[in-house]
Amino acid sequence: GAWLLAERDDPPTTLLLSGRCGWDLMAKVVRLGMKQVACVGAMSNQAAMLARDHGILVMGFATKPDPQFLGPWSDMPTKA
Repeated sequence: GAWLLAERDDPPTTLLLSGRCGWDLMAKVVRLGMKQVACVGAMSNQAAMLARDHGILVMGFATKPDPQFLGPWSDMPTKA
């Protein structure tokens, strides 16, 4: 909230989440116009659908040796 009040003209490009990425957090990402999200945990199906609809790259299980990617870039492995 404080960032929106102070830095509204220069939005961040990436969000790093310390846990699971749910629909509610992805909806905030969409509203802010971010294009990349990395989360330590899984992403919900609803968050994945919202990310696909808005061209957002999501990296799930970011701290694991084999993270899952979902997004608009075809050269990255994607979540089934």
